[in-house]
Amino acid sequence: DGVDGESVDFWRTALTQQDAVVRVVGPRLGTVATIAGEGLAVDGTAETMPSVLFDAVVIPGGEDAAAAMAAMGQLREFIRDQYRHAKPMLAAGAGAAVLVAAGIPATLPDGEPDPGLIVVGDR
Repeated sequence: DGVDGESVDFWRTALTQQDAVVRVVGPRLGTVATIAGEGLAVDGTAETMPSVLFDAVVIPGGEDAAAAMAAMGQLREFIRDQYRHAKPMLAAGAGAAVLVAAGIPATLPDGEPDPGLIVVGDR
């Protein structure tokens, strides 16, 4: 709960326009509440949908949602698996804290920025 629904809508629209198939992964099946109090349908959970099934991941903003995601062991492992499989990841706003909680380094071993990690503002 507390996810930035506008961020989810923005990235869902942008990716769908590029023919991506977007799935919302959450802490439980059903719905989660956005910052605006609206319901956001969840397609699957980090516990039941292995990250290897996904080509990329977007971690949306929302302070409360980011804190909850960062505290979830299954979600941290989902993110780590994405990283281990060299899958691109985008974190928007507070979603960047989830990368930190999962122990994802911002740079490659040689100190260069990781081109597979994109961190953007609140959008």
